[in-house]
Amino acid sequence: MRERKKVPIEHLGDWRNSVDGGKDAVTVVTGSFHTLQPGNLQSLIAAGRGGRRRVCVLLDDDESLKKRFPDRPIGALAERIEAMTFFKDVSAVAMCRQGNIEGVLSGLAPYTLVHCPARDDGVLAAAAANKAAARLELPLLQGCSTSEVLAAIKNGATPLVVPRMAATRRNQSGADGSVTTVNGCFDVIHIGHLRFLEEAGRVGGRLVILVNSDSSVCRYKGNDRPIFPLRFRRQALLAVEGVSSVLSFAQNTPLKLIEKIKPAVHVKGGSYEPDRVEQEAGLLREWGGRIMFCSMVSKYSTSHFVNRIKST
Repeated sequence: MRERKKVPIEHLGDWRNSVDGGKDAVTVVTGSFHTLQPGNLQSLIAAGRGGRRRVCVLLDDDESLKKRFPDRPIGALAERIEAMTFFKDVSAVAMCRQGNIEGVLSGLAPYTLVHCPARDDGVLAAAAANKAAARLELPLLQGCSTSEVLAAIKNGATPLVVPRMAATRRNQSGADGSVTTVNGCFDVIHIGHLRFLEEAGRVGGRLVILVNSDSSVCRYKGNDRPIFPLRFRRQALLAVEGVSSVLSFAQNTPLKLIEKIKPAVHVKGGSYEPDRVEQEAGLLREWGGRIMFCSMVSKYSTSHFVNRIKST
């Protein structure tokens, strides 16, 4: 399913023709999506409107981003495109270069543009100027733009203060009624997290994420973490395809939640502490559950991301 979301730019017109309906049927979201931050998550949630619209995400190309943000470490375009394909309401993802934006937008018309007036740059500027587009105006979330998030990380002003946002659409329960759990901080959502969650979701049943509370992250990762408060991390995870629910725990381990939920499978990522796994495995054996391990996605971690920002 995710592969079908990666639409070559020259085929976007064909994709639009396959979607029945006028400007209310397709919503266009634009941006760099360098990090999943409150502003762009708000755009994705509003664009999908509970699954009633087909959402097309247009990403700025690497060259134009590096010109606009020379000091910002920009994730590779292929990874930014892949990351967008993991989100529930996203139906198509493509990249736009400055020279072909007008043609691409004309091929997508009619559509509704998710628009934040304070962000008229890059692809958004051209999309906003397109007279064929209706607009879905969103308020600016103060302190939550990518530049502000990066500055907060660099200055140790975390966790960020995140305003309340619209609710995220939930997935339906797994058909067999079983539960698969994973646990972690999931602070800054990156491609490693998303690939891990996809692999865990293949196990079957409902995928339930057990996420560390803010105090738990702080004890585990240090005083400058988390970057994002629990409320935002929970919403971000619920927006990911395949995730059924997100539960938090304030302790150092998720053992109490695991005992309460009694999952059939508890999936561990590549980064874990052996003694904690021993405790979890012993608990799961009490009801016939099991531990499953997923390989580590190298070079991807929130700590690595934070260190890169602080070093620039």
